[in-house]
Amino acid sequence: EVLEVSTSTNGGATWDLRASLTQNLPATPGTGGAAVEVPLSSVAGEADVRLRFRYRDPNRTDSPSDYAVIDDILIYSDESGLLFGDGFESGTTWAWSAP
Repeated sequence: EVLEVSTSTNGGATWDLRASLTQNLPATPGTGGAAVEVPLSSVAGEADVRLRFRYRDPNRTDSPSDYAVIDDILIYSDESGLLFGDGFESGTTWAWSAP
């Protein structure tokens, strides 16, 4: 099982893998989860950066019940501090999935 984090700077036409997370992270609700940092310095300064999370199990082709849970996304800049943060408590993704 792998959770891949990729970026695109061309509207999603192509994606560059930034991290491939394979370690077992806490998944039990209420445990607080695990903090994971993914460096994005390679896309710093780009005008249109898209971030993609993709879960997959390379050993299975039919695994509809498998999933990853992502919460509390924070994007920081060394120069500007917090650029984006969302805890997903509102039940909507409109603020970060604009076309």
